[in-house]
Formats: sequence, structure tokens, C-alpha cells
Amino acid sequence: FIENSIKHAFTSDKDDNRITVQYIFSEGEVTIIVEDNGIGINSNKNKDLTGHKSYAIQLTCERLSLYNKQNKKSGSINIFDLSETGGKGTRVEIRFKQI
Repeated sequence: FIENSIKHAFTSDKDDNRITVQYIFSEGEVTIIVEDNGIGINSNKNKDLTGHKSYAIQLTCERLSLYNKQNKKSGSINIFDLSETGGKGTRVEIRFKQI
């Protein structure tokens, strides 16, 4: 998701491009948050006219599903377009139980 932020989120040479990565460990759960202040995932989908298909979301979901199945855990991934709530950019939250 960091690569997606670098490649897709920033469409201009702005000086304030930002990507933040957070790891939060709490009560046996790990939360990884990747957030950028780019154009937002939904805006980016509308702009991509090259026919490029990103597999990052699909592969991450498949890996998380396999993790859940093998470890009898319930991990999740949520993707938010911050521009839909008056913000700017995309936020990805991945949560899973520590083994």
C-alpha cells in the first residue's frame, strides 16, 4: 500500500506530499495504518485510463484470508477514501490478532 501511495496518490509535484505508516499493538491485536494525502483511491480509479490493474488489494485480502483460516483468527482490511468525508487522501487499516 505504500507503493500504491507513491505511484498513484501523488499526481503533481506538491511540496506537501505525505505518507504515514503506523503500527499499533494493543491487547493482542496488531493494527497497521497507511495513510496518504493524495487524491484519494476513488478519484484515482476514475483517472486511470492506462488499463493498469493493481493486485495489491486482492493479494492482501487473499493473504489475510489464508492467515485467518490457518490461525482461526479474524483479521480485516478496510480502505477509506478520505475525500469522501471532507479530508484528503486514502487510509488503509489492516488488523489481525497476534499469534
